[in-house]
Amino acid sequence: MILLGAEFLAMMLIVIYVGAVAVLFLFVIMMLDMHFNKAIMQLKEKPILSIFVSLIMFADLVVIILLGTKNIHFSSDLSFAIASDVSNTKAIGKILYTDFMIPFQIAGLILFVAMIGCITLTLRKRDGVKRQNISKQLSHNKENAVLMTKPLINKGIENIKYE
Repeated sequence: MILLGAEFLAMMLIVIYVGAVAVLFLFVIMMLDMHFNKAIMQLKEKPILSIFVSLIMFADLVVIILLGTKNIHFSSDLSFAIASDVSNTKAIGKILYTDFMIPFQIAGLILFVAMIGCITLTLRKRDGVKRQNISKQLSHNKENAVLMTKPLINKGIENIKYE
Protein backbone atom coordinates (compact mmCIF):
# COMPACT_ATOMS: atom_id res chain seq x y z
CA MET A 1 0.00 0.00 0.00
CA ILE A 2 2.79 2.40 0.83
CA LEU A 3 4.47 1.75 -2.52
CA LEU A 4 1.17 2.54 -4.24
CA GLY A 5 1.00 5.92 -2.52
CA ALA A 6 -1.80 5.04 -0.09
CA GLU A 7 -0.02 5.72 3.19
CA PHE A 8 -3.16 6.55 5.15
CA LEU A 9 -4.90 3.38 4.01
CA ALA A 10 -1.87 1.29 4.96
CA MET A 11 -1.71 2.73 8.47
CA MET A 12 -5.48 2.49 8.86
CA LEU A 13 -5.44 -1.19 7.93
CA ILE A 14 -2.60 -1.90 10.37
CA VAL A 15 -4.40 -0.16 13.23
CA ILE A 16 -7.71 -1.87 12.44
CA TYR A 17 -6.22 -5.35 12.16
CA VAL A 18 -4.08 -5.00 15.29
CA GLY A 19 -7.13 -3.79 17.21
CA ALA A 20 -9.29 -6.58 15.84
CA VAL A 21 -6.76 -9.25 16.77
CA ALA A 22 -6.37 -7.78 20.27
CA VAL A 23 -10.14 -7.75 20.78
CA LEU A 24 -10.34 -11.32 19.46
CA PHE A 25 -7.69 -12.51 21.92
CA LEU A 26 -9.40 -10.76 24.82
CA PHE A 27 -12.78 -12.18 23.83
CA VAL A 28 -11.39 -15.72 23.58
CA ILE A 29 -9.66 -15.42 26.96
CA MET A 30 -12.86 -14.09 28.52
CA MET A 31 -14.96 -16.90 27.04
CA LEU A 32 -12.57 -19.71 27.98
CA ASP A 33 -12.54 -18.85 31.70
CA MET A 34 -9.45 -21.03 32.12
CA HIS A 35 -7.66 -21.83 35.32
CA PHE A 36 -4.03 -21.18 34.44
CA ASN A 37 -2.62 -22.97 37.49
CA LYS A 38 -3.87 -26.27 36.12
CA ALA A 39 -2.35 -25.58 32.68
CA ILE A 40 1.00 -24.63 34.20
CA MET A 41 1.05 -27.83 36.24
CA GLN A 42 0.38 -29.87 33.09
CA LEU A 43 3.27 -28.14 31.31
CA LYS A 44 5.60 -28.84 34.23
CA GLU A 45 4.72 -32.54 34.05
CA LYS A 46 5.85 -32.76 30.39
CA PRO A 47 8.95 -30.56 29.97
CA ILE A 48 10.31 -32.45 26.96
CA LEU A 49 7.09 -31.96 25.00
CA SER A 50 7.04 -28.25 25.92
CA ILE A 51 10.62 -27.75 24.76
CA PHE A 52 9.96 -29.69 21.53
CA VAL A 53 6.88 -27.62 20.66
CA SER A 54 8.76 -24.40 21.47
CA LEU A 55 11.65 -25.37 19.20
CA ILE A 56 9.28 -26.23 16.34
CA MET A 57 7.53 -22.87 16.69
CA PHE A 58 10.87 -21.02 16.81
CA ALA A 59 12.11 -22.87 13.71
CA ASP A 60 8.87 -21.99 11.93
CA LEU A 61 9.35 -18.31 12.73
CA VAL A 62 12.94 -18.41 11.47
CA VAL A 63 11.83 -20.01 8.19
CA ILE A 64 9.08 -17.43 7.73
CA ILE A 65 11.46 -14.54 8.39
CA LEU A 66 14.24 -15.85 6.14
CA LEU A 67 12.18 -17.16 3.23
CA GLY A 68 9.01 -15.12 3.48
CA THR A 69 10.06 -12.13 1.38
CA LYS A 70 11.92 -13.81 -1.48
CA ASN A 71 9.10 -14.15 -4.03
CA ILE A 72 7.33 -10.81 -3.62
CA HIS A 73 6.82 -8.90 -6.88
CA PHE A 74 5.37 -5.40 -6.83
CA SER A 75 3.21 -4.26 -9.71
CA SER A 76 2.72 -0.67 -10.79
CA ASP A 77 -0.52 -1.41 -12.66
CA LEU A 78 -3.51 0.16 -10.94
CA SER A 79 -7.07 -0.91 -11.63
CA PHE A 80 -8.44 2.52 -10.70
CA ALA A 81 -7.56 6.09 -11.50
CA ILE A 82 -6.07 8.32 -8.84
CA ALA A 83 -6.70 12.04 -9.06
CA SER A 84 -3.62 14.06 -8.26
CA ASP A 85 -5.49 16.88 -6.51
CA VAL A 86 -7.37 14.61 -4.06
CA SER A 87 -5.78 13.42 -0.82
CA ASN A 88 -5.80 9.77 0.19
CA THR A 89 -8.17 10.41 3.08
CA LYS A 90 -10.69 12.24 0.90
CA ALA A 91 -10.54 9.52 -1.77
CA ILE A 92 -11.12 6.78 0.82
CA GLY A 93 -14.08 8.67 2.27
CA LYS A 94 -15.59 9.24 -1.16
CA ILE A 95 -15.26 5.58 -2.11
CA LEU A 96 -16.59 4.32 1.25
CA TYR A 97 -19.69 6.52 1.16
CA THR A 98 -20.49 6.11 -2.55
CA ASP A 99 -19.37 2.82 -4.07
CA PHE A 100 -19.21 0.76 -0.85
CA MET A 101 -21.96 2.39 1.21
CA ILE A 102 -24.01 -0.77 1.84
CA PRO A 103 -21.05 -3.02 2.81
CA PHE A 104 -19.71 -0.19 4.99
CA GLN A 105 -23.05 0.14 6.79
CA ILE A 106 -23.32 -3.65 7.18
CA ALA A 107 -19.82 -3.76 8.70
CA GLY A 108 -20.85 -1.00 11.11
CA LEU A 109 -23.98 -2.94 12.06
CA ILE A 110 -21.96 -6.13 12.66
CA LEU A 111 -19.53 -4.22 14.89
CA PHE A 112 -22.47 -2.67 16.77
CA VAL A 113 -24.04 -6.10 17.39
CA ALA A 114 -20.67 -7.44 18.55
CA MET A 115 -20.28 -4.51 20.94
CA ILE A 116 -23.77 -5.10 22.41
CA GLY A 117 -22.94 -8.81 22.77
CA CYS A 118 -19.72 -8.03 24.64
CA ILE A 119 -21.53 -5.64 26.97
CA THR A 120 -24.21 -8.26 27.62
CA LEU A 121 -21.60 -10.91 28.42
CA THR A 122 -19.76 -8.67 30.86
CA LEU A 123 -22.94 -7.67 32.69
CA ARG A 124 -23.92 -11.22 33.61
CA LYS A 125 -24.17 -11.96 37.31
CA ARG A 126 -21.59 -14.33 38.76
CA ASP A 127 -20.85 -15.41 42.30
CA GLY A 128 -17.65 -14.14 43.84
CA VAL A 129 -17.37 -11.11 41.55
CA LYS A 130 -17.42 -7.72 43.24
CA ARG A 131 -19.64 -5.14 41.60
CA GLN A 132 -20.10 -1.44 42.03
CA ASN A 133 -23.42 -0.03 43.15
CA ILE A 134 -23.47 3.08 41.00
CA SER A 135 -26.67 4.55 42.46
CA LYS A 136 -25.18 4.25 45.95
CA GLN A 137 -21.96 5.91 44.79
CA LEU A 138 -23.84 8.75 43.14
CA SER A 139 -26.06 9.31 46.19
CA HIS A 140 -23.06 10.14 48.39
CA ASN A 141 -22.63 13.71 49.48
CA LYS A 142 -20.28 15.42 51.89
CA GLU A 143 -22.51 14.66 54.91
CA ASN A 144 -22.56 10.88 54.49
CA ALA A 145 -19.24 10.38 52.70
CA VAL A 146 -16.83 11.91 55.20
CA LEU A 147 -16.85 11.20 58.93
CA MET A 148 -15.25 13.89 61.03
CA THR A 149 -13.80 12.63 64.32
CA LYS A 150 -11.62 13.96 67.08
CA PRO A 151 -9.52 11.02 68.22
CA LEU A 152 -7.80 11.09 71.56
CA ILE A 153 -4.03 11.06 71.67
CA ASN A 154 -2.56 7.52 71.70
CA LYS A 155 -6.06 6.02 71.22
CA GLY A 156 -7.60 4.51 68.13
CA ILE A 157 -10.90 5.42 66.56
CA GLU A 158 -13.68 3.05 67.66
CA ASN A 159 -17.23 2.27 66.64
CA ILE A 160 -16.95 3.23 62.99
CA LYS A 161 -19.25 1.36 60.61
CA TYR A 162 -17.91 0.71 57.14
CA GLU A 163 -20.39 -0.04 54.37
